[in-house]
This record gives sequence, C-alpha cells and structure tokens, in this order.
Amino acid sequence: MTVTAEQSHKFAEDESTAELPELLDCLPLDSLKKMGKQMKISSSAKTRTTLTRALILSCSRQTILTAYFHKPRSQISDKPYLSARNTKESPSQLHLRKQILKEIAGRCVRLRTELLEILDRLNIIFLRSTSYDLSLFLPALLNAFKKRLHASPNYVRTGDVFPSRQIFLDFREALVLEAQLSEILKGDPSSMNNLDEDLNKVAPNLRKAQSTKKILEVAYSSWKAIIPTEDPDVTRSLFDRFRYEHVLARIMDRSSEALGTLKEYNFLVEILESLLKQRRWGVGHRGAWYDRLALIYMTHMGNDVEVLTKAMEIVQCGLKDEETRSIYRPRLERRLVRLENRLRIPINERHQVVRRLNNAKETFIGGSRICDDSINSSLGTNRTKWKGKNGTVSVEEFVLEYYSNLGYKGYHTEGRILSTIYGLLFWDIIFSSIPGAFETPYQTAPLDIMDAMFYSERRDAIDARIIDIRNGNARELVSNVLEREGKKRPGCIGVYWTLEQDGILEIIEVMESLTLSLLQLPAH
Repeated sequence: MTVTAEQSHKFAEDESTAELPELLDCLPLDSLKKMGKQMKISSSAKTRTTLTRALILSCSRQTILTAYFHKPRSQISDKPYLSARNTKESPSQLHLRKQILKEIAGRCVRLRTELLEILDRLNIIFLRSTSYDLSLFLPALLNAFKKRLHASPNYVRTGDVFPSRQIFLDFREALVLEAQLSEILKGDPSSMNNLDEDLNKVAPNLRKAQSTKKILEVAYSSWKAIIPTEDPDVTRSLFDRFRYEHVLARIMDRSSEALGTLKEYNFLVEILESLLKQRRWGVGHRGAWYDRLALIYMTHMGNDVEVLTKAMEIVQCGLKDEETRSIYRPRLERRLVRLENRLRIPINERHQVVRRLNNAKETFIGGSRICDDSINSSLGTNRTKWKGKNGTVSVEEFVLEYYSNLGYKGYHTEGRILSTIYGLLFWDIIFSSIPGAFETPYQTAPLDIMDAMFYSERRDAIDARIIDIRNGNARELVSNVLEREGKKRPGCIGVYWTLEQDGILEIIEVMESLTLSLLQLPAH
C-alpha cells in the first residue's frame, strides 16, 4: 500500500479511501435488502455476501470484484486490514457510493493498517492469545466495563514466552493461516475464491475441500522444513502452545479431512505419518491420527493381507502409545477386532479387550409429527416439529413432556450440565497456582486446560478430589462453590451460570458417586 507524505502522520482514514464492498459491509442486512429492491436486484440474493456481490455487479465490471471476493469476509490475511481505494469509479458506482453513505447517515473512519497490525501484535502478547481474533483486547475491555467478571486467579507474567521477535512473528503468521482455514471451514463463500469459473463448476463441498487443501499445503511445506531439524530429546513445555509448530500441527489436523473428500489418500497418509513421527506437537490427537491412518489402509489401500496387516500394526502401536488418550482407546480396540476378523487371526492369538463399553439402553417414544413446511422453515431448517400438549414443539421439548408425564423433571442443555458440574467439582484445582498456567487476570481457564499436562501437573490434587467424590462429598463441594461464586458468576470454562443452581444440586444427588467420579475424564 502506497502512503503519501500527507497520510504518513495519520492514524485513520475516512470513507473516501474505502472500496464499495467495504462500505456495503458497514450496512445492516435490512439496509442491503432495501437497496437491493431499489436497484431491482434479483430476489434470490438474500445473504450479505450475495447481496453485496449483486449490488456491485449491477453497476461495475466483474473484474473489480475479484480482489475483494477472493478474500474471507473478515479480511484475514498476512495484513488483515484492507488497503486504500485506488480504482477510478464509474458514474453508476459513484451513485451507489452516495446511496450507501446516505444509508449510513454519517461519516466513516477506519484505523490504518500499520496501526492495526501493531495493536494486533500487542493483543496477542498482552492476552497470551492462542488464536487469531479481530476483537482486540475484548476480555480486558469487558472486564473494565464490568460486563464480564473473572475468577481473579493468581497470575504471573513470564518474560520469555516468546524468546525472540522472529519466534513471535512466526507464531502470529501461523495464527493468521489458521484463521483463514476457519473461515473456509465455516463455509463462507467469499473465502473460497468463488468468482473462479473453474471452482464455480465444482460442488460446494469439493470447493471447500480444494480451498482447505491449499491451506494445508502451505502449513505442510513449513512443517517439513522445521520438524526434521528439531531435537527429539527436547521435553514439552507449557509454552509450546505459543510456537509456530504447535499451530501448524493444529492446522494439519483440522484440514487433513479435506484430502479424504478429494480422495487424495496417499497425501493424507503422508500427513498423518508425519504427525505421528514426532511426539511434541499435538500429542493429544495422536489416538485420532492412529485411528484415521488405520482406516485409510483398511478401506482405500487394497484388501490384501499385507495392507490389512499394516493397518493392524498401526492400531497396535496406537494402543501401546502412552500418549493415546482414553477417549480414543475403545475406538482403536473396535477397529482391531474388525481387522482380526478380516485377517482370520486364531482366537487364542487375538487381542483381549480389557474395557468394553456397554450399549446404551434404548427408549422408543411415539408421537405425531407435524409436516407443515411453513412452521419448519420459520423455526430453522432440518428441525422437525411435533404435536405437544399445548401446541407445536421441538423434538427435545416433546421428549421432556413425555418424561414430565412420568413424574420426572428434565432439561435440554446438550452437554452444558455435565461440563458445569465438572467445573464446579474441580473449581479450586482449575484455578490453582501452577507456574505458567495463568499469565493474565482475564483467563477463564489455565493455559494447559486442553493439554495432557493439565493432569500431570495436578495429579495429586485431582486424585484426592476423585476420592472425595467417591466418598459422597460431591454435593458439598459444589454447594460450597455455588455459595462462594454464585452471586458474582465469574467466567470459568465449561460452567454455565444460567442453569438452575438448585437443579444442579438435585442432579448431583441422584447421580451415583462412582458416576460422578467419571467426570475426572476431561482432566485427562
């Protein structure tokens, strides 16, 4: 971006430098629809992206759009904020600009790219962010405005989280790349080169997969250059999450599914084997990588004995790997049983399944389904409606009515109740003072909450808490936390203060102590 001498001292730009798509992005959806009607845009354009595209296409050449629509709507890039306008506008474009400014009913201002990049870097360093976020300093601002309270953990700032400037810049670069991937996986058409004629001829899921693959190729290229040079004897650190390699492993894990969609199984095998060869980055997903790799050999690499034997060896390695988390072990054991059956391994030589999951009890409930498209469309797609006691209800409400008739009290909360009980049972352990766990006063969880290190660093406290729970002290533990924190409602990962506190205590009372003790599993 070219900066004139007059502009060099300014921190912001006005609306005269903005592209038309940027100005349209300032308008609410209702205003876009209103302008679409005035300009007689096709009624098929209903979303923000399609309306913006249609409005500009109605008064400009398509080539003007390409640079804008090849980027994600949030404008995430190496320089995530748009450059100044440099296209001479036609009379029809100038008319559209005037219409937009009339709808905005005021002036527009935008901070300059250079300033925003500095603020973005400060945001990552100050908040110890492990993901790219355009909402700069949001946790600190919400806390200052008293919109969100925090548990006030004993935090200590570590001076060498980023040992060098280059390590920090590499880390931020990886976060930006991951943010681009997130835009694609969310299905934003503007993040998938949707004006490319060749891509437009492809089905949406394939277009998404092809865009995802491009991100994967960038990450894998960097991964191959870095990983072979690493010292395998280096132990994992709590601050590994602030390294380029950690984010690259996360990107490769999330984007590798696209290769299955594209049927590029050899490349997928290469990615998974590369991830499994190292034991420092993304270790929590090793069980999933073993399972996926074995599945590819079972289903896409042929059906001969040699290939199936290779798949069985992969599964056995996964079961022997100490880094394979318990959540993946039942899946690997089921796959091993299937492989042994296909290979006709003698019974006395087969793997003995130590922990077999019982099948869940099934309950069948009958009812009258309402097939009124107008009702379903008004309440969201793919949601069935049923005849309830007092009118039309969702399937979840119908089930709750069924159990209410049997004398039960129920809640539909997905997994929020269990995650809340877990957070309350282990509250003081989650917020305990562990070196490096809390770097800011705005955290709702320690930095290692999603890592295997969370359990290893707090093993004694967690094991002691499990004994307390098995001894029947769960209700007292939760009641104490609710009494102490219930009025302030500070943020804690997984805890939903909107749930009925009396209901939570009732649920704990009816759950067996052994069942409650299984809530330790998230800590692993």
